Amino acid sequence: MKLNPDCIRDIMLFCEKYTYIKTDEVGNLLVASYHVLYASEMRKLPPLNSYDAGELIYHIIQLVESGYLASDFRFDPLENFRHGDTPKIYYVTPKGHEFIASIEEKKNWAKTKKVLGAIGSVSLSVIETISKGVATVVIEKAMAQVPEG
Repeated sequence: MKLNPDCIRDIMLFCEKYTYIKTDEVGNLLVASYHVLYASEMRKLPPLNSYDAGELIYHIIQLVESGYLASDFRFDPLENFRHGDTPKIYYVTPKGHEFIASIEEKKNWAKTKKVLGAIGSVSLSVIETISKGVATVVIEKAMAQVPEG
């Protein structure tokens, strides 16, 4: 299966928006837990519901294995899907937040996609490199317009 850059972006923005830590006070104790995202439920919500469930799960696994999302999912082709074990996402990693910063802005994403289209096949590292390059150019232009002093 080929990587779909739009699916990757939609998953990352979705996870950033919907992962959080819940806290409760129980007596004198502060109890914290992750708001876990389940791929089986994520696929029902926009914008992720526009993707085939298999495509969505494939991209989530790619993002987990590449270090962008934290999960306890470990791929075992003999066990995972037979028992309905689809990925659970606990949080966006620091590497994932850095990636989101370079793909979040719609204008920058449009430029990134244009470059990706010119290249052809892509990997996560290529998407990240191009999106960071686009963001760097935007930052340099903005800094050039800031008056000194």
